[in-house]
Amino acid sequence: MGKPKKHIKLFEFLSVFSTAVGITIGIGIYLKNDNEPGHVLGFTQNPFLAIALWILVGILGMAMIMVFIEVSSANTKSGHGTLASWANLFIGRKVASYYAIFYIFLYFPTLLTFFAMFSVNAMFIALNLQNVSEETKNIVTVIVGFIFLILIALSNIFFRKTGKAIQTIGTFIKFIPLLVSLFIGFIHPIDGNVFDTFKDIKFGNFFMGLLPVLFSFDGFIYGASLQKEVSNKNVVPKALFAAMVFITIFYLLEVISLFLGTNDGSVFSLFNNVLGTGIGSKILNWFIVITALMSLHAMTLVAPASMQASREENLIYLGKKELKMWVIGAVQIAVTVTVGAIMMAISLPVKHDALAIVDTFSNATSLTVFVLYLMLIVAVCVNRKTGKVEVNKIKGLWYYAVFSIAILSLSLAYIAYMFFAFKENFETMISIFIVLGTSFGLWGINELLLKKGMLPPQNKVIFNGPEKKLATINANS
Repeated sequence: MGKPKKHIKLFEFLSVFSTAVGITIGIGIYLKNDNEPGHVLGFTQNPFLAIALWILVGILGMAMIMVFIEVSSANTKSGHGTLASWANLFIGRKVASYYAIFYIFLYFPTLLTFFAMFSVNAMFIALNLQNVSEETKNIVTVIVGFIFLILIALSNIFFRKTGKAIQTIGTFIKFIPLLVSLFIGFIHPIDGNVFDTFKDIKFGNFFMGLLPVLFSFDGFIYGASLQKEVSNKNVVPKALFAAMVFITIFYLLEVISLFLGTNDGSVFSLFNNVLGTGIGSKILNWFIVITALMSLHAMTLVAPASMQASREENLIYLGKKELKMWVIGAVQIAVTVTVGAIMMAISLPVKHDALAIVDTFSNATSLTVFVLYLMLIVAVCVNRKTGKVEVNKIKGLWYYAVFSIAILSLSLAYIAYMFFAFKENFETMISIFIVLGTSFGLWGINELLLKKGMLPPQNKVIFNGPEKKLATINANS
């Protein structure tokens, strides 16, 4: 066979690059960059420290994506590139079952609820309704938010192909307010902006700011699974590394623009400060609403597929009968609405804010996700020694992996210390304990149900490699 044509390699490079950028850049910068409690500027109270965090996580992402390119080169049993599927290969079924339980019962429900409530909250800002009480706003946010969530989820269950087409269009739409906000802060900085207002440098809560930044970068590792869809495998590392560099620079410029154009780091404040309350600002605010709905739409596409993959690999118990995709989707909706309703039942009477509790829990789930990433990175290093799973080895893996392990371990350890060192972090600490306690409790129940007859004696998985060997993994390992 001849060498791949240059235009094909370029097309696949651009395809991988653009998809990875589209997966990662989104609503996180709107949700997590401002001075609200639990957000980046809220934790750091200094623009330069906040910028340093965005750079740090960007560099970390560049290293991690190279590790996960090797992870995703192994064929999973179901053919899906989910975190649980990879954990099943590199760590073992029981640990992978925890990954699946966490994603199905906590991660997806938290993010879906967050996006749903934020989209309605953004609508109130776009409509600029002055005479609506906070109590009424909260009630409407919860009711309409759940209606949006259920309707969008149902549409993606029964009209999945249409949903994917809508998501493609939505990916382009979401960049409109992002691109506008990227420039106007530089073009029209305001007096008394974030750089003028927050001048003190205190490192007390610095690493806590990692939580909302990690939330904004979360999901980038799934770009690594794109190598299964291209013929020129050597373009994938280059494309994904370039994508992570682009994402980091994009976020960095976006954050600086927000800090120059506002005194609180909020994109809504940026539009109002620079464009006023006229038609231009209103249109952009509505684009943010659409962006939030597109994030909700994307997650309702991914969540049922993740549940289906976990069931195919015997990681979760959903009964012994075969289930159609719409049934699995309905189960995920029911789980999400139940978890979301519990959060709202706590948030409204305690915080008098529909977004408060779910915002805190989104930080907790992001922290847990990166702990799971860390476990997989360690497992990949172990696999290099044992050769248990055949993979396409990435050059320089040890450098990427050791750097990722060091930064993640130090950051997570310091965050754990910060929970106890500062009283204002107690809520986040409690949310972490709830996330871990709930997920481990559900995992234990799931294990009992699986042992009662769901698990076959062995799972057979085909791994990548020149000989395409058939490996057998004990399902109870």
